[in-house]
Amino acid sequence: MDHLIEKCSDIAAPARPARKFSITIIYENLVSAARALRACELLRSEVAGGSSLDVNVWNMAVLGEDAIRTQAASAASLADVVIVSASAREGVPPAFRSWVNSWLWLNQNR
Repeated sequence: MDHLIEKCSDIAAPARPARKFSITIIYENLVSAARALRACELLRSEVAGGSSLDVNVWNMAVLGEDAIRTQAASAASLADVVIVSASAREGVPPAFRSWVNSWLWLNQNR
């Protein structure tokens, strides 16, 4: 997991920071995290021109904790792009549903 965080930091390191472009990633497992990071790489190439990337990464498994869910929802409500990467073979986790509701509530009330 630490490798994925380091990879995300590498992606987010621009040559010349100007405007911050914010991405929030919600992922289910390592495979879905890798898919989301590939999407980050594509977005970085599109956001070129000196913009820096601010990437927040959250695992669905920790969204059951109120404080973490609130932080993740807040980050997503301020993000330019939100990437949700999951297989959902076993259905959407209840913690993820709660996060979506928190995120939507924050977007409606800002």
